[in-house]
Amino acid sequence: MALFDIELIGRELLSQPEIVWFRDIPDEQKKLSDAVKARICRVARRWEGYDHKPYGDSYGEFLRNRNRCNFEDLYINRRNALADFAFYEIFIGDGKYIEEIERMIRMICSEVTWCVPAHAGIRAKDTGEHVIELYAAETCAVLAITGAFLRDRLNEDTVALIERRIDERMFVPYTETDGYGWMGTGGKRVNNWNPWINSNVLLCASLACRDRDKYRMLVKRACALTENYVNSLSEDCLCDEGVRYWHLSGACLFDFAEILYDLTAGKVDITGARQIKDTCSYMAGMYDEYGLPANYADATIDFYPDAPLLVRAGERTGNNLLSDMGRALYRVDRLRELHDNFYRQMKNIYTASRIQPLDRVVYPEFTLLRGINVCAMRKNGFFASFKANHNGESHNHNDAGSFVIYHEGTPVFIDPGVDLYSGFTFSEWRSKLWYMRSEYHSLPVIRGKSQGFGGKFAATPLKTGDMRAETEISGAYDGEVASWTRSMDFSGDSIVITDRSADASESELHYMLAEMPQVNENTLTFSCGVKATLEGVRDIRIEQFDITGKNPPDGIIGDAPNRITDGYSVLIPRLFIKQWKRETLYRLICTPVGDEVTLTVSMG
Repeated sequence: MALFDIELIGRELLSQPEIVWFRDIPDEQKKLSDAVKARICRVARRWEGYDHKPYGDSYGEFLRNRNRCNFEDLYINRRNALADFAFYEIFIGDGKYIEEIERMIRMICSEVTWCVPAHAGIRAKDTGEHVIELYAAETCAVLAITGAFLRDRLNEDTVALIERRIDERMFVPYTETDGYGWMGTGGKRVNNWNPWINSNVLLCASLACRDRDKYRMLVKRACALTENYVNSLSEDCLCDEGVRYWHLSGACLFDFAEILYDLTAGKVDITGARQIKDTCSYMAGMYDEYGLPANYADATIDFYPDAPLLVRAGERTGNNLLSDMGRALYRVDRLRELHDNFYRQMKNIYTASRIQPLDRVVYPEFTLLRGINVCAMRKNGFFASFKANHNGESHNHNDAGSFVIYHEGTPVFIDPGVDLYSGFTFSEWRSKLWYMRSEYHSLPVIRGKSQGFGGKFAATPLKTGDMRAETEISGAYDGEVASWTRSMDFSGDSIVITDRSADASESELHYMLAEMPQVNENTLTFSCGVKATLEGVRDIRIEQFDITGKNPPDGIIGDAPNRITDGYSVLIPRLFIKQWKRETLYRLICTPVGDEVTLTVSMG
């Protein structure tokens, strides 16, 4: 069943003489708390005196050495500064930053292109072609919000400039082509780009388009294109891109529903639709009670959830667990740490002012996310997540059959995560990045074979029951391998990971660790008190490897300042040290002695 009734939406748009924003929030809940006001002031002050350096000359650096950061850091900071000044004036409103806002609007509107080089090469800057991509869409959104909500306090020419630029750089190309891959026309499968961009188009159309017929056409087109995203999802509409990208995909679908509610005066409310409910339910199965994610795909271990968003999504979709999760994880100083989706950020400010924090949430012991073949088990202070699925997922790390285990907020068995993006990240060089490879996940190397990239490399769907899950992972490997079954069993007091294969004795098992444990024969003891015992193996050794980039474990490894090695540009990582707060991670390697290996994890 389609999510959008496009003809009904078109009629309701025409019947609304004006838009009442954040219509579902009662007026008495729009009074901001002192803590939230203080936070808005703090984040605005950090941009005072910031030197907005010209960055046009660094545009072509991406093509020379694959470095995205030198350009994108300056580009994104400019938008974030504008957003934080604008939010200050919208919510505090003493005029302190109006002059600076005017200056920054003109600065951004004078840029030749809003498309970053990683998304369109050099052609946009050289030709003036207005490519609609993620960053361009976000630029339009922050300008549209600033121009609309501060319209009476900005120069008329400035507001007119905003509307003219958005029309040129968003509305015209959006309506004149079906050629963008993220649109999903012709049945093409799409990912986060679709709802991320379309939700911004929906917002900009409502804020910056004066032509009512064109506005209606833009909204209807945004609905039709977003339906293509919904049709690309699994039956239960779950995100296969990881927790970071749920905030930029499933959450954007929820944003779209909230904006549409405002545009139609509440007459079209799809926040209760099955697809919206299902996509939002994803988050409660991917985090432990302390805000640590099962950081599969392109996510970091420190990617804390957007708690006000979870509160609101739980309330609007009738998911009490989700809203309680948001209330328990809420921290006021997280506001404006995520700089995407500016409609959401405004609504988060209102939501944060009324949150009554919870001390504790009772999660189900077992959660199955069927559409993406991930399960979570919780008991005795442990959070254990186990995944199957395939290696054609968006942002996949060749990790079908991998798992993570945390105890009371301490990572023990881990996914190493991801670094900042470079020109290598989404290229043929992706397989050279060590953290994208199965050897650096808790998985076997089967008769010298690692897992392959692409959807044909797949584990079987999880078989589950009674705090147990099992999958066959041999199909994920790049070459002919015999059957290899992996299971996770938490029906007792311990977590038991079992690997069974006739090829086991000719293979290696790898386990990724956050710290160096004490090793006594086949038992590992971690500083948090967790013990792990291996049975059916020999030659246990633990390899320490550098995550600073000074001594990379293998291949090209990350992003940041470049160095040249053997003629290639190698990008030194920055996020690994930030997320793990250390310079090393660890990999346990062992050799099976028979057909079966068990790893038993429990408190000591």
